[in-house]
Amino acid sequence: VSDVVFDKDGQAKSVVIDVGGFLGVGAKSVAFEYGKLQWAEKNGDRWLVAQTTKDELTGQAEFDSQPYSPAPAPAASTDATAPTAPATTDTAQKPADMNAAPAEPVKRADGNLATNIIGEDVYNGTGDDAQNIGDVNDIVLTKEGKAESLVIGVGGFLGLGAKNVTYDFSKAQWAEKNGDRWLVAQTTKEELQAQPDFDRKAYDPAPATTASNEPAATAPAAVPSDTTAPAVAPADKTAEAPAATTPD
Repeated sequence: VSDVVFDKDGQAKSVVIDVGGFLGVGAKSVAFEYGKLQWAEKNGDRWLVAQTTKDELTGQAEFDSQPYSPAPAPAASTDATAPTAPATTDTAQKPADMNAAPAEPVKRADGNLATNIIGEDVYNGTGDDAQNIGDVNDIVLTKEGKAESLVIGVGGFLGLGAKNVTYDFSKAQWAEKNGDRWLVAQTTKEELQAQPDFDRKAYDPAPATTASNEPAATAPAAVPSDTTAPAVAPADKTAEAPAATTPD
């Protein structure tokens, strides 16, 4: 799994699976429905199981992440008084093909990718006095796959000594600033630092008990239905995925 695809409401719709290749080189990225994934126990370890085959995954269309990319920044304005570079005689300019079809515009997806959120700097606004108050280190999901909160690292220096705290996923918003995309949280660094540390251990896989004596060829045993997924948060909360704002 190399990514998670969220809809505009923060619901995980699919995971991006890299299949084939060697050591990550030449792998093909395809989407697989999030709701069809299951955790299973095997020899005291946790397995992520998808009821499909490598051939079926390889036969799917390549996942296109471009519609989820941030909208490009507006082109820089052209200064009419700027001098024009003189034409050179040693490199002939190829005439433009007036009959060439214009490039198809990218249709923006109504959602987001986990990799577009994790690692993003977090700001407390977009004004001239806006401050960088942290960066996103993780996303907490409910057992139904709903984005519950962002894990923001605040304080520290160059990532060392930072404190990880949670921030309501639905309260984070994308904004445009100087042709760039900013992730904005209406809070302050002091308010974040005053929160308790995020306890990641609560979401870690359950420790292995005794090693299973099952034959190696036996399929992983299904996890009991009342076992919650590692990223568990209260199911009665709703979250809204930050929607990328495209420039006018």
